[in-house]
Amino acid sequence: MQPKVFISYSWTNPAYQEEVMAIADRLISEGGIDTVIDDYDLKEGQDVNVFMERLKHDESLHFCLILSDSAYAKKANERNKGVGTEAQIISKEIYDSVDQTRFVPVVMENDDQGKPCLPTFLQSRKFIDFSSPEKRNQNWERLVRLLHGKPARVKPAIGLVPAFLDEKVGFHFVATRTALSSLRIGLMEGKPGIAILRDDVLDSFVSEIREASNQVPLNDSLDDDEIRRWESLLRIQVPARDLLVDWMLIEAKIDAERAVSKCMIPVLERVFMLSAHLEGKPSDQFVDDAMACLKYELALYSIACLTEVDGVAALKLLFEYPFPKWRAYPDKMCAGLVGLYHYSNIAAAWNEQQTTKWISPLSQLFK
Repeated sequence: MQPKVFISYSWTNPAYQEEVMAIADRLISEGGIDTVIDDYDLKEGQDVNVFMERLKHDESLHFCLILSDSAYAKKANERNKGVGTEAQIISKEIYDSVDQTRFVPVVMENDDQGKPCLPTFLQSRKFIDFSSPEKRNQNWERLVRLLHGKPARVKPAIGLVPAFLDEKVGFHFVATRTALSSLRIGLMEGKPGIAILRDDVLDSFVSEIREASNQVPLNDSLDDDEIRRWESLLRIQVPARDLLVDWMLIEAKIDAERAVSKCMIPVLERVFMLSAHLEGKPSDQFVDDAMACLKYELALYSIACLTEVDGVAALKLLFEYPFPKWRAYPDKMCAGLVGLYHYSNIAAAWNEQQTTKWISPLSQLFK
């Protein structure tokens, strides 16, 4: 349906009138909007008051644009002349229907304090800012979309209740997911404070991976039940792994070398530290091993992400970075990424239980 709008404004001076007519012309020619305005639609000899009454009685008018400058606000408040008559009609319609969307305030001028010039009955209403040529260009699409009923942002439909609310086990890393979403927006829009957003992702991941690992009871035996428990620890890490890999790939696509220093190395170092026992708890070889497996897997994924974006120089930086080689000797440094390689005795025990024996059981599990 083609929208039809009525423009209410004040005859402040000839220059301002030309400004208003330019808006009306642009709405008609560029916006595809049937626009009713006195200069075009009120002919000599016609009754001005009857023209204004169209606001109440013409059902084909979908919107009334109120172009408000200081003169309009003053005349409307004082109920002065033509603007005053229109203001009486408009204000009654607004007061009778608090949630109305038919009357759209468009601010054409700000006062000396920088506040929008609006009559009293519109001051609590959301408006469109046309107070300068820059604001007009910036908000033009917003106005046209509003009049056509095609907003840039559409509220999504309410989805299903998350399945994890009814699950007894499992972990979904909601805080990490939320922090990564904020970081993704920050990276795409070049917002300040990216370093803080990166820290939020890492801190959320560490907190949640520890909480997830605490969901399984401690037992140091290497029986079948504990191997299945170790498998569960690996599975519970998968959502976190996927989130961290998404982060790596996003950063690599933007700037591969920066991704190494600001994302991949911090991620791998934090996971390396997690392959020690959890704070305040006795060492749990299954948790330690699962964390070491995650560290190894993420090292492989970091290579894959940089390969995906042809980041040759970035790969060199990653391979040459001196990661610690053994947790037992924190001062021992290796030549590069190979220090994150992990051989798992538990994976070897798992492999013995399989019908098909794998040359590299961890590779099979990662795959």
